[in-house]
Amino acid sequence: MNESQITDFLIQWSIRVSVILVYLRILIRLWRGGPEDVTQRSLEYYVWAGGFLMLVAHVCLSFHFVHHWLHSDAWTRTSTETENLIGVRSGNGIWANYLLLAIWGIDLLRLNRAKAHGRITNRSVDRAVAFFFCFMFVNATVVFGPTVYRYLAFPALTLLLCVWRLGKR
Repeated sequence: MNESQITDFLIQWSIRVSVILVYLRILIRLWRGGPEDVTQRSLEYYVWAGGFLMLVAHVCLSFHFVHHWLHSDAWTRTSTETENLIGVRSGNGIWANYLLLAIWGIDLLRLNRAKAHGRITNRSVDRAVAFFFCFMFVNATVVFGPTVYRYLAFPALTLLLCVWRLGKR
C-alpha cells in the first residue's frame, strides 16, 4: 500500500468504526433497558467515547490529508457531493457536521458528570441527542454513503427493533 491508500484506508475506517460504536451503544441500551445500571452506564460511556474519538480522528485525518486544514475546501467538497446527490449546490451540511462534533463532546461531558455523581441522565435530553444522531447518521451513511450502506441499513434497523422488543420482555 502506498501513502495515499493508507490515508484513504484510515479516513474510511475511522468513520466506519465510529458508526459501529454508535450502533453498539444503541444495542447495549436497547438490550439492557434504561441507564439505571452503573455497569451498563460505564460500558455505554466508553463505547460512546470511543465512537467520538474515532469521529475526531476521521475529521482530523480528512482535514489534514484531504482539505489541507481549509474550511473552504471542505465546504466546496460537501457542496459538490450535495449537488451530485440532490441537485442543490450547498456546502452548509459541513456546519451540521461541526454541530455533531460539538453536541457529541458536550454529551460526553454530561454523561461523565452524571456517572461521577451516580445520577441517571435526563431521558428527554437522551432522546433529543439520539434523534439528532439518528438524523445525522442516516444522512451520512444511507444518503451520502456508498450504495452498500443502503442495503445494510434495513438489516441493521431490523436488528435494533428485534433487540428492543426482546429487551421489553
